[in-house]
Amino acid sequence: NGLAFQLMENQCFTIENLVLTAMVNSFMIPKVPPQFFMFSRCGRTDSGVSGRDQVISLYIRTNINTGVTFGDIQNAVEAKQVVDYSFSKNYEEMNTFNYIEIINKHLPHFVYLTQYAFVPREFDARFSSQSRAYIYIMPKIASKNELLQVLEVFKGEHNFKNVCKEKPGVENFVRTVYDVKVEELDKYYELHIKGSAFLYHQIRCMVSLITLVVKQMINLDQLSQIFNLNQKFKYQMAPGELLIFNGVEYKEELNLQWKGNCKEKFQQRDSQQRAGKMMECIVKSILMQGDAAGWFLTKMDENIGGWK
Repeated sequence: NGLAFQLMENQCFTIENLVLTAMVNSFMIPKVPPQFFMFSRCGRTDSGVSGRDQVISLYIRTNINTGVTFGDIQNAVEAKQVVDYSFSKNYEEMNTFNYIEIINKHLPHFVYLTQYAFVPREFDARFSSQSRAYIYIMPKIASKNELLQVLEVFKGEHNFKNVCKEKPGVENFVRTVYDVKVEELDKYYELHIKGSAFLYHQIRCMVSLITLVVKQMINLDQLSQIFNLNQKFKYQMAPGELLIFNGVEYKEELNLQWKGNCKEKFQQRDSQQRAGKMMECIVKSILMQGDAAGWFLTKMDENIGGWK
């Protein structure tokens, strides 16, 4: 459901806020700004964007007596007066809280933790990752092969400066797309995109450009011009409601040992929720003209430019 956690006092309805609030209510973390317990998220999901298999990292309460209290957590973290479980020889026998069961009791039914792992101090959910994956749910406006052919243009290492929304402070726009594929379902396609990392709104811009090609507003040769930094291009960004963050991979040398696997329990529910997402957006597009899935039919016929 998008957006990232800002401040506890903000009480903004976001998945991140719900998770951190659940941790506060279950006495797993103190009610202090997230940076105090070194909070990090792998992938930021903006307003309207959904996510599954998101990963966060933070210092959390343990039942081992460390002498550190919630009131002194910032100083304790800075002084490294914390327990490092990550390389314990008796990992499977370690006795600590059942974090999954405790925290999930404080979460609504549509948000749930599935696994946790003890990690080294230098681990960061965002910067320790080696790849991220997204799914974009797309109406059947072209054949599967046509979509895949266009997706292949983005595969590999490119400068995606013209395929994102620029943010202040970002200077490196080179990203690598490792893999792309298209899965066909009954009423829509799933565009699967896996890469090293992604720029702000990069996936949504990619989908918009794909749509321009399959609707024959530009051709593949013109699309390849998007990596020409000497040109400026004008096009509308695809809606975020159909975008799903779909997991992360970490380096093998980290040897993460996940515990509390609840994935099988939620597989059927997750599948049903995703299948219903497209119909929900179609209905929304009818009620709110030009929104979500309806965008592909109404908003692509104007305001593009920059191609030769």
